[in-house]
Parts: sequence; structure tokens; C-alpha cells
Amino acid sequence: MHDVLWPAVRDQLEKRKRGGNGDLFKLVSGAAEIEAVYEVDQSPIGKTSRSTPGTYIKVFDEIRGLYAQLPVSRVRGYSASRFSFNAEGGRCETCKGQGVIKLEMNFLPNSYVPCEDCRGRRYNPQTLEVLYNENRSAT
Repeated sequence: MHDVLWPAVRDQLEKRKRGGNGDLFKLVSGAAEIEAVYEVDQSPIGKTSRSTPGTYIKVFDEIRGLYAQLPVSRVRGYSASRFSFNAEGGRCETCKGQGVIKLEMNFLPNSYVPCEDCRGRRYNPQTLEVLYNENRSAT
């Protein structure tokens, strides 16, 4: 998103404003339907490090709902909350869904290391087994 899609769409929008047709990103399609593009990173906002722009605008609610509707989720009885790294059940309990372990250092700034159990993926192995469009490589 950051290195390809965002600059490509931004480039197409700028060309539209200038009236040119540069060839930096010829394979971008659908940019004509976009009026503006803004880059928003997932840095924490608000009082908790778990509150990111994606959670704030509820986009993760849609993603969690999508994953809960997958056949493997339905067979296993997983609800949308299973796919939240803020709730017990689906998150990695070692790092509590943070993906990192905080190392408090005396007289030094705190340091963070990737969680050894989930390797920074924030979810437990059973939750990570649920894949969206898992047969895509077979087509």
C-alpha cells in the first residue's frame, strides 16, 4: 500500500489535475473513480496503543466479520471477536495481542522484541489457520 498503491494513485490524480498522461504507473486502473488519496499509518491514537486509525474508523470490524463468515470459522464456531487482537480467544496470550514484548530497562529506555510465540502476528496458531481466499494459488 505505502510503496506502490498510494504513490500510483496519487500520481494518477496529479496527472488528471495537470492534464498529462505520464507513464510511471500505466497499470493502475480504477483511479478515475477516486477523488483524493491520503496516507494514514497505523500509529496508535487515543489513550491506548491498540487504538489505530483502522480500529477507529471501524474497518477492522468489517474484516473481522468477513473472517467470521468463512467456512472454516463457521465450522469451528468462531465469531468476529475471535479475530480481534484485543480479546481473549483468538489473540496470542503471551504478548496479549501486541505482537511484541516490552523489556523494561533500568536507567535505559524500554525496548521491544517480537513475541517468540506468534512472531509478531498477534494471533494464536488456531486463529492464524483461518485464511481468506486460501485456494487462490490453485487458480
